[in-house]
Amino acid sequence: MPFIEINLNPNWKVEFCRFENIEPFLPNGERNYEVSEDLFQASLEKKGLVIDIGFYGKIYKVYLIKEQNWETPIVEKAFSERLKAAEFAQALSFKYV
Repeated sequence: MPFIEINLNPNWKVEFCRFENIEPFLPNGERNYEVSEDLFQASLEKKGLVIDIGFYGKIYKVYLIKEQNWETPIVEKAFSERLKAAEFAQALSFKYV
């Protein structure tokens, strides 16, 4: 599986990145728990924004959160492919600066 790099707008600070090249499911179909909900998070402190990527069962979700309001994200989008989630998060970092 090729490495996926998330190239954010330089104004964003990566808080953590566990967005590795690990398949979410093992060859026997069981979930690989090395791939967790908390895969990637970046912040834009001056605007109180957070971009978050997590893996939930069978999908990757990208969230844009303002002022730690996780109950009502500004953006929430689901992807079946890791690359699409990374590209979307990258695009958010350039849209919201």
